[in-house]
Amino acid sequence: MEVHAAHARGAVGAWRKLNEHRAGKCPYLHDLGSVVRGEFVPSGPLDYRVSYGAICELVQLEAKRQEGINHRVYKQVAEDLVRLSPNPRSVVPLDLHMTIREIYKTCYPGFGAGTGSGAYAPGLQAGGSSTKSSTSGSMLGKGIATMTKRVQDEDMRKRLDTRHEFLNLISH
Repeated sequence: MEVHAAHARGAVGAWRKLNEHRAGKCPYLHDLGSVVRGEFVPSGPLDYRVSYGAICELVQLEAKRQEGINHRVYKQVAEDLVRLSPNPRSVVPLDLHMTIREIYKTCYPGFGAGTGSGAYAPGLQAGGSSTKSSTSGSMLGKGIATMTKRVQDEDMRKRLDTRHEFLNLISH
């Protein structure tokens, strides 16, 4: 019974983390340090395995400073990751910012392409009217919409929890 209770607490914590991420509270960055006045302050050198959630939150913080997503946001996040790495001799590989961009686009499909959309705020999801059920007024439509939302939330949670190994991308 204790194993089930521990699993339930872990599942609730994961969903709470997703909701905090969507609310802009930066829970993935809080695992690595703190966010003070919109700036990430690590508790120490960053491990080479950084979660997609932390990367997205770094992009979102930088995008707020630069008033939108563009290539400079991704380049700055790449430089910050290297600056915060445990190896002071690290340099930014030429394509690290593209990896950052792809991670952001993986977590937020349709956003992060640097198209000037400005869609960087937590909680935004890509998709238009085609993502809505045409029978949304019926009980069946509401049930389908709820089930679809749960699947999308689970997919988002899994993407944000994914960790990327930056060790191979940083030259030493």
